[in-house]
Amino acid sequence: MMSSIRTRVLWIYGTILFLFLGASAAITPLYPLYHEQWHASLPMLQAAFAIYALTLLLALLCFGALSDHLGRRPVIWLAIAVEIVAMFQFSVAGGIADVIRGRALQGLATGIATSALSAGLQDAHRERGGLISGMVPMGSMAALALGSAFLVRFAPDPLHFVFWLLAAGLVMSAGALFAVPETVSRIPGVFASLRPRIHVPFSARGAMLRIAPANIAVWALAGLLLSLGPAIARLASHNNGGALLGGTVVAVVMTPALVAMTVHLRGVNAFLLRRGAVAVLVGLPLVLIGLHIVSLPVFLVGAAIAGAGLGLTVQGALRTIVPLAEAHERAGLAASYFVMSYLAFSAPAFVAGFAVRTCGLRVTTDAYVALLLILTALTLRGLSRDRVMTEAYSAPNS
Repeated sequence: MMSSIRTRVLWIYGTILFLFLGASAAITPLYPLYHEQWHASLPMLQAAFAIYALTLLLALLCFGALSDHLGRRPVIWLAIAVEIVAMFQFSVAGGIADVIRGRALQGLATGIATSALSAGLQDAHRERGGLISGMVPMGSMAALALGSAFLVRFAPDPLHFVFWLLAAGLVMSAGALFAVPETVSRIPGVFASLRPRIHVPFSARGAMLRIAPANIAVWALAGLLLSLGPAIARLASHNNGGALLGGTVVAVVMTPALVAMTVHLRGVNAFLLRRGAVAVLVGLPLVLIGLHIVSLPVFLVGAAIAGAGLGLTVQGALRTIVPLAEAHERAGLAASYFVMSYLAFSAPAFVAGFAVRTCGLRVTTDAYVALLLILTALTLRGLSRDRVMTEAYSAPNS
């Protein structure tokens, strides 16, 4: 593939991925408004969070390898069409039930698009494509959550305006796809590929198991901060702040994640995973301290440090597994990685949302963070043990 065409593919696929994943966070600052204007309860808001994750996971399981058979562009066009319908659903929503229906469609579209776009980026350039796949989620969630918060505060029709803008961007991205070539040849087995399954190439299975504990820990952290983070931040700020605070929490988590990934572009994979675990172990206690002493600055500093840990861990995980797949296996591997990640992102946060009703937000957050600290500490211990064993094995041969 010529260099100019490769660059065009990276830019266009990266921009479309930015829109899809950013749109998933653009709704977060609106939750306080749904609560205030529509009297939506916390379980209903959590249902909107959960249905998105559920349909996304189902889409990854059923359609994750589809672009390996049909090609990247047809599958991306299908995802864009479904996403535009979801944006229209949000833009005319008059109640939380409309939002839940829109989130179901959005999860379906994002699941279809994510594996196809990630695989297409890696088709164009393995190293740069893998970096973009890992970095775009952080930057897009930070930018569009904060941008949505400002639109809610200052734009007309705050409940709907951001979705009209996103729909317009998606229409333009559909047209931009005509400017890039197909990056993979079609292969037979389309209908067989629709059977729900996890497809991890044999060559990548050991690496996937090694990165799983750290990856699960940081995505569960992201799920906590993106679903309950705005509510926790309100407690840490004497219940002050609305949409702008919600967008700020997402940006404070995701911006350091992006910065950490950018600064450590050439770090060793195991080093990135270890440093990510250390950042999480430092940041999460500060989140709890900020909550209990009612200090928003302390809370935000802790969230930012933990966010950097999220970025480093995702960077290390993707760089460990991406090079191990052949071209016709990339979409399936990407789908499997995102299934694991989004299960960790959604399931614990969904359970926590209902635990809040019986235990309260503070107790639920304490228990959630304690479990994450234990898992992260075990991850760091395992990484350190692997390092010692590797050094011990290589010493006699040096």
